Amino acid sequence: MAAAADYKDADAASVIVENDDDLADFQLRERTINPRNLSGKVDAADAKDFGLKVKDAKMMAADPLFACEDATTEKFGAVKPWLGAIAHTTPSAAPANVATVPDKGLALDWVYGYRGYDSFSNLVYNTKGQAVYPVASVVVVYDSKAHTQSHYRGHTNDIVCLAQNPANKDIIATGQTATITDGLATHPHVCVFNSVTKQEFVLKSDGKNLRRAVRTVAFSADGKYLVTVGSDDTQQLTVWDWAAKKQIVGDKGGTDKIFQAKWNHVAGKQSEFITVGVKHVFVWQFDGTKLTKKRASLGGKYALQTFYSVAYSEKGTACVGARDGSIYAFVDGTCKAIVANAHAGGILSVDYFAGGLVTGGEDGKALIFDGGLKLKQTLQFNNSVRSVYVSGNNLLVGTANCEVFDVNNFKEAKVDANTQPVVRGHFDGELWGLGRNPVDATQFVTAAEDNAIYVWDIKNHKFVRSGQINPKAGVKPKVRKAATDSRHAINQCGRSVEYSPDGAHVAVGTNSGEVNVFTVADMKQIASIDLNKYGKRKLDVQTQNWIEVMSYSPNGKMLAVGTHGMIIALLDVKKGYAYHSSLKAHNAAVTHLDWSADSKYVQSVCRAYELLFHGVDEKDPAKCAQITAIAGLKDVAWATQTCIFGWPVQGIFAPQMDGTDVNYCDRNNGKTLLVTGDDFGQVNLFRYPCAKQGNKSKSFAGHSAHVTRTRFSADDAYVISIGGGDKSMFQWKVV
Repeated sequence: MAAAADYKDADAASVIVENDDDLADFQLRERTINPRNLSGKVDAADAKDFGLKVKDAKMMAADPLFACEDATTEKFGAVKPWLGAIAHTTPSAAPANVATVPDKGLALDWVYGYRGYDSFSNLVYNTKGQAVYPVASVVVVYDSKAHTQSHYRGHTNDIVCLAQNPANKDIIATGQTATITDGLATHPHVCVFNSVTKQEFVLKSDGKNLRRAVRTVAFSADGKYLVTVGSDDTQQLTVWDWAAKKQIVGDKGGTDKIFQAKWNHVAGKQSEFITVGVKHVFVWQFDGTKLTKKRASLGGKYALQTFYSVAYSEKGTACVGARDGSIYAFVDGTCKAIVANAHAGGILSVDYFAGGLVTGGEDGKALIFDGGLKLKQTLQFNNSVRSVYVSGNNLLVGTANCEVFDVNNFKEAKVDANTQPVVRGHFDGELWGLGRNPVDATQFVTAAEDNAIYVWDIKNHKFVRSGQINPKAGVKPKVRKAATDSRHAINQCGRSVEYSPDGAHVAVGTNSGEVNVFTVADMKQIASIDLNKYGKRKLDVQTQNWIEVMSYSPNGKMLAVGTHGMIIALLDVKKGYAYHSSLKAHNAAVTHLDWSADSKYVQSVCRAYELLFHGVDEKDPAKCAQITAIAGLKDVAWATQTCIFGWPVQGIFAPQMDGTDVNYCDRNNGKTLLVTGDDFGQVNLFRYPCAKQGNKSKSFAGHSAHVTRTRFSADDAYVISIGGGDKSMFQWKVV
């Protein structure tokens, strides 16, 4: 797909965000098939899934060029203005290109983040006391006491649901969204795996039972059966003998969306399970071979509404969380009572414990009830509570801002602003900002569209400190040209972040066209510069020219800022980041730039596929300009190589790629390796230089969205990659 930063309409074909009136603020992001990539057999159901007419889908599938060609690709193939620049800047003594795969590789060391922004009830403890939760396409198994992680990597796209086997709490089931592999559309699958032994069972779609996404998974009380619900138009429900990888029976769940299923655990009623969703409460009976279902009765007393969550109580009462914050109590398929408006907003997660019930709601509260559903305790968190899970005296809480809290002795605990999460991550919009500390190789910084700047410790795998991009929200435009689903104002959305060479400052570029600078030690803002008035043009709808790339000169005197106003603004660091001058040669948004080692030159790339070179004079702004006689620059030493076009990076694009498919590259300091992040969720490692198309690479999966940045740590020991839509940070050890 096209890079989301510039082509939201193109990306809309591959991402569906649900936001029905009945769903209030709840969103389930479903990544489905991009019609441009269809190949192979296409039937009527497929075409309907993809929003296509059958004849159109078959026509596209029959055309072998359609899978890799679109308007963007044609432009990329026909117009390659950077090739002329490469011809004139090939080094005099060019190092030999080695086309083979690098002898080094990447081992996944740590994953920062948690998928709490749109999923719920996806957080459990196994028998070892390890928290199990999804991030992107990875399931993390985290031991908070030892502070260690292991990773299950059997998925190929976003993991959107999770369930635990009651009979063996080490066994976990997870469901994902549909994906594309090697240009072929594939339906989603379900993974059942042991979080301790790592034994796995993969349940694959037959083309009918799992489509678009797996909405929910649930184990029977004896652990033998697993029920799954697909995201097709009929919400196809299937009961599996998961250990045998066998479908036993299936049925249509209905046209209304189903959010959760749960089996009754009480002896004598374990053949019963319940599904809840948009104006949907159904009770199902499974006798080992057959399914029967009936719509639950509201007894003529209570309102039918959207139901998000359910748990059976200790005695087998189905306690259902409603959109209006009420708890509906069903016995034998009939609602016997409700706890009206327990939460101010929808109840997104429910769990039971011996003698009571815990609920988590949109109001940021976790409520603890006794067996008679009388409120005993209130815990207030800083955002919607999307997952609650009880283990002994501990309560595990996941919030919508992607934080996980482990609350000890939860029946008597207090939660306040000083309560720290055991896991945190970015949670709104997309994640594009990543910078490495050039002085302290153990640290990196991220900035996202959630108004947050985070500093992370590579060695200790920990969050260090945070800052706000802007404490004061600006105007929220109705339509944003910068492709984002962030709920934050554009002046609070970060698109780029960089450390100063001495590691003392971090600069953040925003969607509003401002650069905000902070001291790293305390995250206090020391400068804010609005660069919109210096842009060559204004964007349609959005007048601000958002900032996708920045880089400090190696001597620390200048900060170069590339904007979507097609300019590179030069800021004088020593004068409090005062505006110095602009480089205005580009004909499209500036996306990548590098400084020469002597701080005299800048090379840059834009969305018009230009590779341009500029001279910088720190004293005289009038002498800062494009250099057209570039042959004299062929032996310039560049401090970094993040530009995706250039002599040493010609091989990073596969033949079928267009100019936006590689989002970023980074050369290690040893000048032996090059790492890239692409639109297909891959982190790719090449030898450096990578000077010919066809060079071999090693590719590493884990992200479930376009990889927006990849950076080596200052000591070349690690690679950090970040995912745009999955908002995650992956730490890879170079091995």
